[in-house]
Parts: sequence; C-alpha cells; structure tokens
Amino acid sequence: MKGLNVMGDTHVKFESQHKISPVRLDMSNFDLHLDKREGLFRHLGIFPGLITVKRVLAFGSGSGFHSIHLVSVEPKSLTLVDGNPTGWEQVNDLCAIFPTYKNLRKYECSMFDDYQNEEKFDLVIMENVLVGQPDIDKILMHVASSVTPGTLTCLIM
Repeated sequence: MKGLNVMGDTHVKFESQHKISPVRLDMSNFDLHLDKREGLFRHLGIFPGLITVKRVLAFGSGSGFHSIHLVSVEPKSLTLVDGNPTGWEQVNDLCAIFPTYKNLRKYECSMFDDYQNEEKFDLVIMENVLVGQPDIDKILMHVASSVTPGTLTCLIM
C-alpha cells in the first residue's frame, strides 16, 4: 500500500518541515465545541451510543481537537493516526488540559495508507484526508481492513 498517499505526503512533509499542524480550534467555550461535534456526528447518523465503549480509530487526527468529542462519549479505546509529528506534540498539550484524553487514546505517527495493526476497530473515522488522493478505492480497502466485521465500517467526512 505504500506510495498511495502522494498529495498527503507532500502536505505532511511541508507541515513536518515547518513544525505546524493545521487544525487548531478555539475551545474557549468547551460545551459549544462538544455540541457542534455531536451535532455533526448525529447528522451523519453516529449517535453517542455507537461510540461509547467501542474501539475507535481516527485517521488524520492532526492535533487532536476533533477527537476531544470522541473522548467525551467514553469509547473503550481511541487510536489516533496522523503522519505529522507536530500533531503528536499538540495532542500531548491537550492531554495536560484533559486528563481523561490521555487515558483513552493511543497515538500512531504514520501515514494512514502505511498504518498496520492487528487490532480491529468498531468505528473508523477519516476526516479531511481523502481530498487529492490518487487511488481512493485502494485506500478505503486498506482502511476497511482495520474494521471488525459486522460493525460500522467507515465514516468519511
């Protein structure tokens, strides 16, 4: 599967070289942040009960701001995968603010098309990672291999 993520590689290389992670959110009104994210998920048919006590995998997690909502609905586990090491540093900053986040999540610094893991997940989320990808069918087949059979396959936002 290596080499599929040509455009993503370019973005991640640029972000890594300049030590930036492009997604930073204002969470000064934390309840509003959670409400907006929950509203998005409900609109997509992903209700909190589909996340609670489930194993969740999030590709393209960046600096972790979007996944704070996932932690708030108490999944069994949350694995974040992003190819930008700067995102990892910023996820650690969030862990200092939200201790529960640190307990639930695992972070993998990997391009999503290179990600390999024996663990299967109940829900896989890909947010803003498919734009410009040259072979989306192959990427989705690779991502689907991370999903437990008979559960939610993939959420693409």
